[in-house]
Amino acid sequence: MQNSSFKVINLSSESATAESYDNHPIARVNDHEVRICTMTEAYHWHCHADSDESFLALEGGLFIDFDDRTV
Repeated sequence: MQNSSFKVINLSSESATAESYDNHPIARVNDHEVRICTMTEAYHWHCHADSDESFLALEGGLFIDFDDRTV
């Protein structure tokens, strides 16, 4: 299926940074903003009570701390 409104996003290019933390938008899907974040150090615990989040690790791993457990 061809659609000229689709844009290929190179996640490796978007995540390339020398900074220990970088977070920026890469796309919009319906009414949602898709962001990419590069973190090489621990990030402070925080909560987004009114939003959903999804995570994809391109390299390395990811631990998410909840009040009662770490996944």
